[in-house]
Amino acid sequence: GEKKLKTQKGTFFALCVAFCWSLASPIDKVAMRHCTPLQFAMVNTFFKWIINIASLGWYVSTARKEEREKELRIREGAWIYILLGAIAGGVGFCLHVTATNAIPVVYNSALRRCGMIVSVLYGALVFGEHNLAKTLAASSVMIVGVFLIITQPKDDGGI
Repeated sequence: GEKKLKTQKGTFFALCVAFCWSLASPIDKVAMRHCTPLQFAMVNTFFKWIINIASLGWYVSTARKEEREKELRIREGAWIYILLGAIAGGVGFCLHVTATNAIPVVYNSALRRCGMIVSVLYGALVFGEHNLAKTLAASSVMIVGVFLIITQPKDDGGI
């Protein structure tokens, strides 16, 4: 619970990511009212590049020499996984933009959570992560929530 949140940086950062993304979808929807999905995707990608380059610059300037050298070396064979991850992320982003433009934000945000089941299974099967039954049960509760959200009567109001 609380101790895990305070002691594990990964848990804290994952919650920060969830918070940032929870802000991003409604803001994206408003932004897309003022441009086409392609314009939005191009400008958004441009700013992500700037943020990523600035983050790398900050990291390189503040990390110890050993950490910097370790981060700047990419293991042999890793490029294919980096490429596949980038392709999946890029396609996912394009689909996110299309969906955000086409359906209410709450539906899009809820439906994206359905991938959690795949992530839980992948984590257990590929990375040997533990507590599969517990995480599948927790994920299933969220999927039921998604079902309840998307089966509500349609409301075309809002953003």
